[in-house]
Amino acid sequence: SKWDGLVSAFQKYISTLAELGRFNDLLSVVQFGSESRISQRFMRCSTISQELTYGGGGTCFPPGLRRAADVLLEGRDVHPDCAKYTLVWMTDGCAPLEGVREAFAKY
Repeated sequence: SKWDGLVSAFQKYISTLAELGRFNDLLSVVQFGSESRISQRFMRCSTISQELTYGGGGTCFPPGLRRAADVLLEGRDVHPDCAKYTLVWMTDGCAPLEGVREAFAKY
């Protein structure tokens, strides 16, 4: 299924970070459908859970993007020692791009 593919890609991303020795990288996971939620916040790649919980159908990008951008800004305040922030966007669905630009308007 598309969901299984997404979980596999997420797990591969975590294992690649570990293979590169980036054990101190801090990761947050924002899961989204028609709404969004932070399932993991500022976890090291060596301790982050690689399990994701399926939340049901429906894909809407703006709620997830807004929440992800909020987490990035929070990370800048909570962990100012981090030199680089990266957003890795993975989805198991398709959705119109309407509202994406507006989702980032305040950033």
